Amino acid sequence: MRHGPQMFTEARVQSISGGTFIINNNALKPHKKGLKILEKRIALGAFHNSAERFDPPKCYPKTRQAILEKIEAWVKERPEHRENFVLWMYGPAGAGKSAIAQSIAELCEELLAATFFFSRTSEGRNDSSRLVATIAWQLIQAIPEIRDHVLSSLERDPTILFRTPATQMKFLVVDPLNSVPTEILIQRPLLVIVDGLDECLPSESQDDILGFLSTCLQCLHTPLYFLIASRPHTNIRGIFTSNRFRSITNTLPLEDDYKSTEDIRYFLTSSFEEIHQKYPYLPTPWPTTSDIDYLVEKSSGQFIYAATVIRYVARGRHGHESRLRTVLELPSSDNSVMPFATLDDLYLQIFQSIGKDDIGKVMEVLGALILLEDNKIEQLDILEAFLNYRPGELASVMEDLLALVHIPDSQRRDDVMVKIHHASLPDFLLDHTRSRSFYLDPATVYSNLARRCIKDHSFRRSTNCDRDERRDFRYEYERIFIECVIASPLTEGLSDILLAFSFWDDLPPQFPQLIDYDIGNMSMALLDEFQRESTDPRWAKILEAQLCFLDRWIYRIFSSAPQRFLPLLLVACGIYIAIEDENALPRVVNFTMLASLVHDFELETSMLCFFELEEDPFNTWSTDSSSFLSKFLSFALQRIPLVFKAKYCITGVHYTEFAIHCANQMLENVRKNNNNRAARIVLSSLCVYLARSLPHCHESCELAGFVPRISSKHEGSKTSVVMHLSYLPRRVLMSPPRNVHKVSRINLDSYSPQRNRFQMSPLPKGGVGTVGSTLPVAALNDE
Repeated sequence: MRHGPQMFTEARVQSISGGTFIINNNALKPHKKGLKILEKRIALGAFHNSAERFDPPKCYPKTRQAILEKIEAWVKERPEHRENFVLWMYGPAGAGKSAIAQSIAELCEELLAATFFFSRTSEGRNDSSRLVATIAWQLIQAIPEIRDHVLSSLERDPTILFRTPATQMKFLVVDPLNSVPTEILIQRPLLVIVDGLDECLPSESQDDILGFLSTCLQCLHTPLYFLIASRPHTNIRGIFTSNRFRSITNTLPLEDDYKSTEDIRYFLTSSFEEIHQKYPYLPTPWPTTSDIDYLVEKSSGQFIYAATVIRYVARGRHGHESRLRTVLELPSSDNSVMPFATLDDLYLQIFQSIGKDDIGKVMEVLGALILLEDNKIEQLDILEAFLNYRPGELASVMEDLLALVHIPDSQRRDDVMVKIHHASLPDFLLDHTRSRSFYLDPATVYSNLARRCIKDHSFRRSTNCDRDERRDFRYEYERIFIECVIASPLTEGLSDILLAFSFWDDLPPQFPQLIDYDIGNMSMALLDEFQRESTDPRWAKILEAQLCFLDRWIYRIFSSAPQRFLPLLLVACGIYIAIEDENALPRVVNFTMLASLVHDFELETSMLCFFELEEDPFNTWSTDSSSFLSKFLSFALQRIPLVFKAKYCITGVHYTEFAIHCANQMLENVRKNNNNRAARIVLSSLCVYLARSLPHCHESCELAGFVPRISSKHEGSKTSVVMHLSYLPRRVLMSPPRNVHKVSRINLDSYSPQRNRFQMSPLPKGGVGTVGSTLPVAALNDE
């Protein structure tokens, strides 16, 4: 082979100045798109070092050393000696499971691959929807060799994150890890900590998590190892003792074998010494040795009891000596009969010390924190605004409960959440036999919270729209209202609200807002709830009232659209529903298509006014959003004949108009955006819409002749058009173009290359519903 001249073999570069240098950002930031997709589905608060869990519970210095040493030894076992890849640490509420898990995460940080701390009162951490994505996010940081595999998979198929957790685990964890050689992987962090599994709801998801973790361990060439902490609930215990887990699991019960009594004694003694140093006027000795002995005995191995005593004595307005004396004078209870008897006595004493003027407000705050789990109501400024408190007032109201509830310091930006210190408090308050007169009755609480959302027959407006970049609070009170109504039994007070108040009147007229803020979805869920309960005459009356309110809203929205386009819009909606039901295309494609069609109909003031299409539609609409749209459109189309009578009747003429519109859209998209991915998706969808409309058009077989004519009139786009014609029925593709001029109202020879459009004739003067054979909405589902 002959080589060309070697032009620069002796060259030496002394310096370079001037000129313009171009840096390839894609090389510096590979898979930026994949990172963005994954980031949207992680629970930041589940990390062991997250700001949301600021000042998390962890073992007091020099306590729990025996158990920490045992776990550390298990973590640091060499891979070739490891037989058990799961360590299940279990114990009752207050045994210190989360504190131990947190301490292990910090002690073994160089070996830590990922953590997930569940919490039943924190959105994103109280179910399994974000578990795998959160673990995957941390794994790509700890094991960089899997980064490209995980992120490229998400870029190819973003819907992975909307599939079952088991499927997510395969694509985002198992397959990427198996692509890395074992000799490399054993040098990387492999410990995963999952704390509070019992706080993942519903309880069936706990079984699912353990199921796919078991499958994961069996499929991995080099297994991860999991520290899992939970209460010993029957379902969880049953799985860990089953055949598939028994051979790979170590169990670690938090019992007195690990010197918890001595640890509690050390914790109490050291904590009281700290209080004494802070307040030197306290007597010496204080407390006495016998006092410490009594408190250790009362703790019964529960660190939560000792920690609550210290918080109660150290804080408050009534003096440290008197508060300790109150605890010591509580009547003794038998923990062997009631496992939490001593803790319940302490909780009751704390609540009884709250003044009569404040107890109602305190219980309302606790009700919101405990029952509104899926709303970020725990953020201090949001909670104060919701309860109509002035800034700083909530801290004053909750001052006597600081032993049980954390109130953030307004001077610290990283401390904004009002948090219940321990899950044992909600358990106590929601159990009438334990909390007695301080029982939180969910029905009453939900009814009162629903009333909080309304002012002057309208939803209150949140003042926190700009507080959180990850969430829009414009419709926060609508969310809370609907959640409360669905969760609450029908009380007299709630019935009065639902008969008189229309939440539809306050809903936005644009679907992007309805879907993006999840309000429309929740509204439909509320109507479903009314329908399920309609056998009860009281609920039937409410359903009838709310349907009247909904019809009024539909009339207002549809009346705002230009009447000329309304029947065409109904055709588009109906075809969309039919395609959605058959899953003919990915849902996001159908949704994008409908957005494009309606936008072209110039319905800026109508209910289907969409945002501009993004380059990647998958980043715009989720599967759930599309499903809701189909459900709502179907429901609205059923109501339209009742609202407008026969005024807007869909006919064959409207299908013909719609088919021509699809043809024009096809031409424009091919001409303008031949290489644009979003345009190709739109073009594909238009072919589907066209195929579904042709069978209902006047002389549809003849009308099909415009397909080859489009190709011949627009030669430059012929390849792109043909590429997407596979969605059209074969009989349409084979229809000859002869006699095409018999089709009234459509002049195919009117095609203008300059305007790139066919001419669309105006509707007859007789009105939109007076020409052509009438086709009921149900016909939309027929081929």
